[in-house]
Amino acid sequence: VYCFTGKSEIEETEEPKKIQPILTDSPYPEDKMTSVYEKAASAILEVTAIEKGYCLVLDCGEGQLVFELAQRCNLNIVGIESDPGKVKKAKKKLDNAGIYGSKVIVENWSVNSLPEYFADLIVSGDILKSGKIDVSPGDIFRVLKPGGGKICL
Repeated sequence: VYCFTGKSEIEETEEPKKIQPILTDSPYPEDKMTSVYEKAASAILEVTAIEKGYCLVLDCGEGQLVFELAQRCNLNIVGIESDPGKVKKAKKKLDNAGIYGSKVIVENWSVNSLPEYFADLIVSGDILKSGKIDVSPGDIFRVLKPGGGKICL
C-alpha cells in the first residue's frame, strides 16, 4: 500500500510524539496470593520448558497469573474468563503494566470458541485459588497443540 500527500504537516525539525504506556512493576496489590502466582509462573515455565508460542490461561480471573507469566517468558498469552467484570479489571491492570495487546490479551471467551490446536501451553489461574477447573479434558485437548503442547495444572 502506497500513500502520497502533497505537503507534510510536520516540520522536519519536529520529533514524532511517542505515546508511552504506564509501566508499573506490578498492577496487582501485594497480598497473600502474590507469592503463589509468582512461584506458580516460575514453576510452570521451569517444568514445561515452553519458551515460545501461545499460552492459554483458563479461568484467568483478574489476570495475575497472566501478568506473572508475561514477566518471565516470551509466550503470547491468551487469558479467558467467564466473568465480564473480572475481564474488565484484568484488561485495565494489564494495560497499565504496558503489556495488554502486545503480549497478552484477556477475553470473555469460552474454550469452545477457540481454534483447535493453537496452544503450546495450557494453565489455569483459578485452580491456584479453588483447586478446581471448570473445563472438560476434551475441550482442553482440543485446543492443545499436538506434538509438543503441554498442560500444567
